[in-house]
Amino acid sequence: MLRRSKLGMALFSCAAALAACATTAAQPDKSVTEQIQVSGLSQPSLAVDSRQPVNFVNSDKRPHQIYSNDCGELSSTVIPPGQEYATLVGDGPKTCHYEDLLDPTSPSYMGEFQVKERAPNPDYNWSP
Repeated sequence: MLRRSKLGMALFSCAAALAACATTAAQPDKSVTEQIQVSGLSQPSLAVDSRQPVNFVNSDKRPHQIYSNDCGELSSTVIPPGQEYATLVGDGPKTCHYEDLLDPTSPSYMGEFQVKERAPNPDYNWSP
């Protein structure tokens, strides 16, 4: 009988430890949304974290195409009206300038992301 209660306690302890790990695990980064509107970009200058998801939503009635010479990960294919393009920004710190390739001379379709350096993971201890 004593053996069963020790085994039960051990299983309970393991289950509790797993549940605690699940609640402290890293949460996925919140995405940033940039609306492409008739009048231009909704937020032409934004600060984002390294490897943060970014969505470009075409709320205009004509197609747009995002292009970035600084950060190739932002460059999209043509985004039809009502559609979106999702990507991850790379590691920072860096500045990503972008524009609408289908209207490259319009300043209202030019923007930038200030990409912050990714904070180190305090749960990861590596030593050589």
